Amino acid sequence: MESCEICGQSRSLADGTIGVPCSGPCGQTVHAHCAAVSGVRLANADCADLPELADGVWTEVFRNLSANVLLRMRLVCRRWRDIVTGSPALMAELTVSLRGRKVKPDYLLPVSKASLRSFEGIDGGWWESFGGGLVEIEIKSRQYEDTPRIKLAGVLKMLKHTPNLRRLELGGCYLIDKHSVSADYCLEKVEKLVLDNIQNHAGRLKIFRKICPNVKSLVMTWFEEDAVVDPVEVAKFVKGYRSGLEELEVNCLDQCLTELLKLDRLNLKKLTLTYDTPEEKEFKDDRKLMKLLRMHRSLEYLDVQGMLTFNNRNGMMLNELGQLLPNLKFLSIYASHVDPSFLHQIVKLQTFKIRGREKSLTSIRSSTFTGESHPNLRELHLTNVHLNDEHVLATLPNLRILSLKKCKLDSWRAFLTALSALPLLQNLKLDIYKVGCEPTRHTLHPKALTNLRYLKFTSHNTTAKDTARHMLVTLVTMVPNLWELHLKYIELGPEVLGAIFLNLTQLKRFVTSGCDTESVLSCHIRQQCCALEELKLK
Repeated sequence: MESCEICGQSRSLADGTIGVPCSGPCGQTVHAHCAAVSGVRLANADCADLPELADGVWTEVFRNLSANVLLRMRLVCRRWRDIVTGSPALMAELTVSLRGRKVKPDYLLPVSKASLRSFEGIDGGWWESFGGGLVEIEIKSRQYEDTPRIKLAGVLKMLKHTPNLRRLELGGCYLIDKHSVSADYCLEKVEKLVLDNIQNHAGRLKIFRKICPNVKSLVMTWFEEDAVVDPVEVAKFVKGYRSGLEELEVNCLDQCLTELLKLDRLNLKKLTLTYDTPEEKEFKDDRKLMKLLRMHRSLEYLDVQGMLTFNNRNGMMLNELGQLLPNLKFLSIYASHVDPSFLHQIVKLQTFKIRGREKSLTSIRSSTFTGESHPNLRELHLTNVHLNDEHVLATLPNLRILSLKKCKLDSWRAFLTALSALPLLQNLKLDIYKVGCEPTRHTLHPKALTNLRYLKFTSHNTTAKDTARHMLVTLVTMVPNLWELHLKYIELGPEVLGAIFLNLTQLKRFVTSGCDTESVLSCHIRQQCCALEELKLK
């Protein structure tokens, strides 16, 4: 009896395992499990041998995978491992996370991003070679643990071996160096620096200014109740970057804002101001904020959601924003009342986010509705909002993304009618906790949203099950070309599944969360949704 060309054992084993022919020119016979280990391709008597895909084709396929799946694909065979490892674009999706005391350098992937949760073991020759390839480093405390006490000198020693670093983040730690520290090197490639809730940093900020002189994006935030911050020191730190700084995110206390007003020659394009204090101590000096904005007319991105509340008293400031910031493309605010007519003043705005109070929803109603459209707006995100005037949506003909989270509608019928006036809508997230005029079983015939590809629908306890079901069924009939559907807290009964099977013939991904799926057979769903590629029932 002849033996397997790989393992040397008999081709016909006692357990019934038989040999199979290799698909290559040699035609040798091997065991199937031996071929799987060695990479030998087996011939298939029922179909012709398929051609090899080029490495570039596999790279494009792998680019669509998540980091976790990509790691699993890398373990399938040597060739896929080499394709992933040899592609800078694919390796850029992976992050090495160092969490324990012991590090085994031989098992580290040559990635460009690292996340550190522990400083023990970050030394030795292995770090010098590994750190040289890093582009991003994140140093943070472990979740749910007390604020770690670290030595800045140890961090600086580690960073010395990362000459190609472009992004540095240090967060949630307490610096314990007793004496001043210094560094004899410079990380000239660092463009983004994040200092998040760094305690006891007094007198130590200048060292970051020295080692990272070319920062373009700076984030400096802290928890108000924990941090003792000198506004003058913060302003001096920002001032050191003023010639090249383009993006700034900072906690803006009254004193800190006063110091920022003293800075000149800043040419910011992105500004995020937070004010992490109780509501009873809310920021009051509106005009001081407007004075700061007058100094930065080149802003394209403005987030003051955590700074102040727009209401009937200061609502006219939104009109003023359009005149002060002609290049504004992104705006995020916190409001108790919004008159959308101010959008006429901000002609270049593409993304608008409104967040209201949970107990008293933000009201959106136009006092001077003219029907004039806002053709540049592409994204609208509403949280804790009462959409009193659904006609507002009809003025956004080029909207691509619409997100409503914990919102209230006056009329579901009016909302669907307004929704059908958005022919270019591609992404829709609906988290409706209450509807004023409950939907009925009367047939609605709104226009189809033929470009919608993603839909997420969430039901609440405050919304009756029958109401949520009718809303979803009606919505499903409007989106015949949907690719991805996410449902949360929805009862998957025959009416819902029937509407999905009948209307969503192109559905590729179906995900549920918090839904009653015990009586739902996944095999039945796959049979009905022929184009389905991924199904997750939770």
